[in-house]
Amino acid sequence: MKHFIHTVLPLVGLLFSASVHAAPRPVPYQAVIRAELKAQFSEFYTDGSLFMDGRKASIKLGLQPKMPACAEDSLCIQEMPEPLVYQFENARTEVDSCGIIRTRALIDQRPVDGNAISIVVNNNRHNRCPTFVALAPLDVILGTEYYDRIKGEEVTIVETFVAKDFVAIKPCN
Repeated sequence: MKHFIHTVLPLVGLLFSASVHAAPRPVPYQAVIRAELKAQFSEFYTDGSLFMDGRKASIKLGLQPKMPACAEDSLCIQEMPEPLVYQFENARTEVDSCGIIRTRALIDQRPVDGNAISIVVNNNRHNRCPTFVALAPLDVILGTEYYDRIKGEEVTIVETFVAKDFVAIKPCN
């Protein structure tokens, strides 16, 4: 019994310490990142651009909406929609146990009948955990929530964008 306790207790301590290290930890992130994004399975956007400044904790996201469809058997003048630009402030950065640097920000205009727009930027270059599929070097998840008064329910739309490569200035913390 004594041998069992001396063998199992260190393993239990190791298990608890591993679970503590698994939680993401906030970090002061100083990198400046520029990336060209491609929409993944989006019905609203084709592509976009990202500028993230870790020194100022800000993210600027520009998105190009898709061209509206022209009705069948009709002649219509089509004009490319203007790009949408979102400016996020007070971004928070954390590093998870796999080494992914994750930056989050939110614009919440729901108190004045607007949308809540959240962004998550995942820098996957330093990922050291195995995955089932290859991760893009950078991916962006954009979430939009609003209240639909006609349907009487909260609506959530999630869009995903990836960058094949990105430019990082001063990539170290």
